[in-house]
Amino acid sequence: ARALTATACLTTKRYNQVRIQTIFTCSHRRGAFSADHVTVLEDLRAMPDYNLGALTTRTFEHLIQSLAAKVFGPGLVIFGDGPDGGREATYHGTIRYRKDGDPWKGYTILQAKFRQRTEGTTADGVWAIEMLKSELRKLSRREDTPKPDYYVFCTNVTLSAVAGSGTKDKIFNSIKEFSRQLPLKDFDVWDNDTLRTLLDQHADLRRAYAAWITP
Repeated sequence: ARALTATACLTTKRYNQVRIQTIFTCSHRRGAFSADHVTVLEDLRAMPDYNLGALTTRTFEHLIQSLAAKVFGPGLVIFGDGPDGGREATYHGTIRYRKDGDPWKGYTILQAKFRQRTEGTTADGVWAIEMLKSELRKLSRREDTPKPDYYVFCTNVTLSAVAGSGTKDKIFNSIKEFSRQLPLKDFDVWDNDTLRTLLDQHADLRRAYAAWITP
């Protein structure tokens, strides 16, 4: 017997430039009815903007840990609430971190610093540099944890990219100053722009944190 199918759109909602339709389908075949529904999301823009300042310190740390799990994969060690020795996550092993560079082989530490009230790229950059230097001093002096071979500093603030004088270059130079004391083989910075790119790449995390980061 041929199946008779009826489809109806029960609800249509618009949320943050995303149209959400719940579609109900009812089929009749050989005297039996089956019903199902599916939620269809239609993006009305290419990529959303993200308000990372709407997070809290704790939820920002959780976001960094989730993104790090995507980047580093199995083997990432995540630290919960409480004293963590200045670490949100660590990774020990080999990873092709940069497509055009040598693999990272060794011990990696990721740290997250969150600023609730941002004040612009200049003031935010000064704050980020101060937070970074403070954490690197602690890492270089600690004797109860191994020194990292690689280091990733994560922050929700936007760093200015002016060549030579921008806060992004200054924060990279600050890490280079401490690389001899730790010592570091390589390092990276995940600022607001980098985090937006990572969120663009991972739709499941965008959806998981949409209630906080979607304007």
